[in-house]
Amino acid sequence: MRLRACIVKTGKLLPGLLVASLRRSTLSTPFGLRRSTHAAILATLAMLAAALPATHGIARAGALGGPIVMPRPAGPTVARQARMRPAGNAACGIKTKVSSGLYVANDGDSNVLEFLSPYTAAPATINDVTYAVAVAFDDAKNMFVTDYDTNAVLEFAPPYTGSPIAMTASDVGKTGLEEPYGIAFDDQKRMYIADYGNNRVVVLKPPYTQKKPEQIITNGISQPIALAFDSSCNLWITNSVGFVSEFPPPYTGGILNVNVASPQSLAFDDKDDLFIGSRGNSSNPNGVVFEYPPPYNGLPIATITNGVDGPFGLAVDVHENLFVSNYFGSNITEYQAPYASPPLNTLGPCGASCDYLYYPALITFGPK
Repeated sequence: MRLRACIVKTGKLLPGLLVASLRRSTLSTPFGLRRSTHAAILATLAMLAAALPATHGIARAGALGGPIVMPRPAGPTVARQARMRPAGNAACGIKTKVSSGLYVANDGDSNVLEFLSPYTAAPATINDVTYAVAVAFDDAKNMFVTDYDTNAVLEFAPPYTGSPIAMTASDVGKTGLEEPYGIAFDDQKRMYIADYGNNRVVVLKPPYTQKKPEQIITNGISQPIALAFDSSCNLWITNSVGFVSEFPPPYTGGILNVNVASPQSLAFDDKDDLFIGSRGNSSNPNGVVFEYPPPYNGLPIATITNGVDGPFGLAVDVHENLFVSNYFGSNITEYQAPYASPPLNTLGPCGASCDYLYYPALITFGPK
């Protein structure tokens, strides 16, 4: 399953003509080529990469399907002010932070892993899912995993080790899902799916298997990846083209854009502070995580770069520790507030004997 290793980890740049040709002939994704095309070109790419002189590499700038240079400003900006949100609202969405288990959609090894607190031991492999890029839980403690390659969302009942009990098929809606990523649930049990390839968010009611969605959100969405709800029931979406959108109910249009270079991930803590993971720019080539307090209309109060290497997934635990899944680093780093110090803990990098993380994608805490 580790088909990208020959390019991503060599630190070598393919000729521009070949890269341009591959971009035209394959389907672009947030991190490069559609993975189902890799087997056919793997041998050729490995040979070419080994024969070329070392350069800065292309993996940091989006692998083969992304731009070589990212002409974005060094820091984030906010397009316009959001309204002040009321204090004391009941939590919206399904909160699973009070948990001993951190679940990881382990894209490179096509499985879902579970780390138990204090996250120092090797994880358990919960299930094998081809190109798992997102994992989420509903209020019945069922686990949902996005299978990026088959354009489906799979549902697993506890203890999550068996076959799927249901599937949100690729033919949902008129055009079907195309490269789905993040999943979120609201307090009405509706499931929201980031339909990256169709530039939209698809909303389904239980049991999530119907072909006709309850709602399709398209206004102001472009290549969505991660989804999350704040405590006022506003839906937040990372659009990988360069901004994060806030949608208040009934989610027909966004009211705030936070402009960030290639945002991939987002999460909220109990104070409603917003964390955004960016793939990076010329100032932060390995990526960066920003923290914004409400109402999100100013500069970030924290900028996290130490140990960050392609931040794809974010999660905050009950102790306000921030967990970052580093797609290119193939590890997960844990940070303690105020997040200015090096990582408190690093999950994953301990040599060949326990090389269990490989291109970890979106992460979440499971139900207790």
